[in-house]
Amino acid sequence: MKVDGIVNQVSNFSRLVKYNNCDIFDFIYLLEKSPLLIPDFIGGRDVRTLVTNCGIIGFHVLRNEICGVGPKSTVPRPTSTLTLFSQLPPSMHHLEKYRDPKRRGTEINWKSWKEILLRFFGIVYSNYLGVRSAHGKTYLQLSNAQLSELTGYPKSLWELLGKGSALLCVLDLKAISMIFNNVRGEERDLDSKFSKKDRKEIKGQCRTELIKLMKKAQFKNFFQSLM
Repeated sequence: MKVDGIVNQVSNFSRLVKYNNCDIFDFIYLLEKSPLLIPDFIGGRDVRTLVTNCGIIGFHVLRNEICGVGPKSTVPRPTSTLTLFSQLPPSMHHLEKYRDPKRRGTEINWKSWKEILLRFFGIVYSNYLGVRSAHGKTYLQLSNAQLSELTGYPKSLWELLGKGSALLCVLDLKAISMIFNNVRGEERDLDSKFSKKDRKEIKGQCRTELIKLMKKAQFKNFFQSLM
């Protein structure tokens, strides 16, 4: 670029900060809210790529990570594996909508169980894929505290219905819907909560269905990827 009449090689970073008064916080804000206002020297293709990747990681996560870098530090702190996400495979794209924080729900009952379990699985599996694809990262089984931090749900959720019920929700929604409908019956209100007997019966039947699915050829690769 030409600076004071002299052509110099200037990095895009310098062009943003020094000549466009756009620091990293401004840049992230523009990517999230107004990508068309980003200076033209950053190509449209690059902008689209940045918007997509930032959306997957989470704009709030990026801002928090930047805030965590000390004023004298030039190297960011190691990224937590709980902030790593990847897009779900094409066969699961219908689950992306459930990752919206606005759909989190606060109480699980006969009406809300499906949406909450699908969201729980979508977030956990997206994180699993993100960690597996990250250089130098190894996926480790998450503790209850980590699962709560990742999904925003208390551990009572998976203690209530079991983690296997969330997996079955994705693999065979029809089968798990039949399980829930049969356990609930026709008389109980949809807003009512699960009894201890309901929970035990649902978890047991879901476990049985998952064992059946594990023996089927079309699900073999999927189960192996989780091991």
